[in-house]
Amino acid sequence: MESETNLYQLPKGWVRTKVGDIFEFAYGKGLVKSARKETGPYPVYGSNGVVGFHDEYVTVGPKVIVGRKGAAGAVHYCNENCWPIDTTYFINSINVIDSKFSYYLLKNLRLNQFETSTAIPGLNRDDAYRLDILLPPPPEQKRIVAKIEELFSELDNGIAALKTVQEQLKVYRQAILKHAFEGKLTAKWREENPEKLEIPDQLLACIQKERKTKLQELVNQGDNEAKRYLTKIARAKVNRPENKLPFSAKWVSLIEICTLIVDCHNKTAPYENQGIWLIRTPCVKDGKIFLNDEARFISEETYEYWAKRCYPKPGDIIFTREAPMGEVGIIPENTKICMGQRMMLLRPSNHLASKYLLYSMMEPGFQSRMNLSAVGTGVKHLRVGDVENLCIPIFGRAEQSAIIDILDEQLSVIEEQEKEIEASLNKSEVLRQAILKKAFSGQLVSQDPEDEPASNLLERIRTEKAVAATKTTNRKKQNKVVCHD
Repeated sequence: MESETNLYQLPKGWVRTKVGDIFEFAYGKGLVKSARKETGPYPVYGSNGVVGFHDEYVTVGPKVIVGRKGAAGAVHYCNENCWPIDTTYFINSINVIDSKFSYYLLKNLRLNQFETSTAIPGLNRDDAYRLDILLPPPPEQKRIVAKIEELFSELDNGIAALKTVQEQLKVYRQAILKHAFEGKLTAKWREENPEKLEIPDQLLACIQKERKTKLQELVNQGDNEAKRYLTKIARAKVNRPENKLPFSAKWVSLIEICTLIVDCHNKTAPYENQGIWLIRTPCVKDGKIFLNDEARFISEETYEYWAKRCYPKPGDIIFTREAPMGEVGIIPENTKICMGQRMMLLRPSNHLASKYLLYSMMEPGFQSRMNLSAVGTGVKHLRVGDVENLCIPIFGRAEQSAIIDILDEQLSVIEEQEKEIEASLNKSEVLRQAILKKAFSGQLVSQDPEDEPASNLLERIRTEKAVAATKTTNRKKQNKVVCHD
């Protein structure tokens, strides 16, 4: 198939050639991790970029480094002497090729498309050598680099501004959630609706009465999970936070207000190609459950066994207690799922809105208390009992609804703004690629008829490569040991 480069009209003074005609992809040199330092005079480059520092260098800068294994095809620029390790290539080119021009040219080639290994992606330099490129005269190389960096600088400033707003929105989301469960968002609502206020102790008593009745019915039907949960409720000891709440709220533990709290099955279920969704911890994020590539499928038979302690239903809360810890989501309507490992199901009382419980567990104060309860020296995790004893503020039912309405409105605005920013960031990357494409097809800067044609440059490169090859051959002959009888 004809390459994209061959489709371009050759700009005046340019020449069509191949990567291997002007670049040598030299192998990096191994350097064990223990020999790398956190600081030092010379950066050490892996396929992903700088991976440490060292007191010695392998090659003189400026230098272009290309990922060979791992982040295969990733291109980096180092302005100083450096040590590229053995998962990289470093680019040797003739001095008449501008180093920054080489960097941008190789970035434009998208070398990661030539990954040859499925386990550890790898780039074969011979694949790169065969690529067609258009080479401009040296003066135009410098003009191209100057224009690219001017446009990229403007683009980077715009991206930085977008990312600043992105971070501000994260802070704003946390502030909104925090204020909601401190009662600040509904302060005016309480003033305007005194007749709708509910004493939280009465609501808690109502929740617990309803729950006891329901659980006892299940126990009478032989439900061992309900029996176990009643025992846990009776033994629960609540350590309520000292943070002051409005008069219309009360600190309550999750075990006090949930009809049921159930841990996952502590084994990996056998997967199927289709069937019932089995959600894993990466599926739960930012208050939602995503049925995406991270989810798996299980059979109906497996579901019946894995979910027999409590069949998840819409409105139940799924909470991850490890890897990652503290993510929460609601099972949506018309969705049948099974829990994977390291997660829990919380079924709120009918007097407690599911979305209220969801938001209360996303709130930064709850997350902070959760982190204090975590255990483990490596990956932090939560024990089931510690989750059951975590506390949230409970408001009356009408005020819960008011809190949900305010949060729904404000968080949806934040979410829309985040989507717009993400779209703009994606467009920025597309624009970056478009700039490079124009640059290396001769459309970014004008050609100067006074420039020496690139064909002359290419001829000098070939001559220099031939001379270098001859020197290498002669050196090998001189070093060869001849044995005589």
